[in-house]
Amino acid sequence: MTAAVDRVDGYSASYGDLDSIVGFCDSLAHDAAVPQ
Repeated sequence: MTAAVDRVDGYSASYGDLDSIVGFCDSLAHDAAVPQ
């Protein structure tokens, strides 16, 4: 859970930066594809 929170914090901190938003979405997609 901590990793997800850190990722959200990073997204919030760099909101507006397209690369960060794309990276954030890629991370979510990766997490969804990998069994927990």
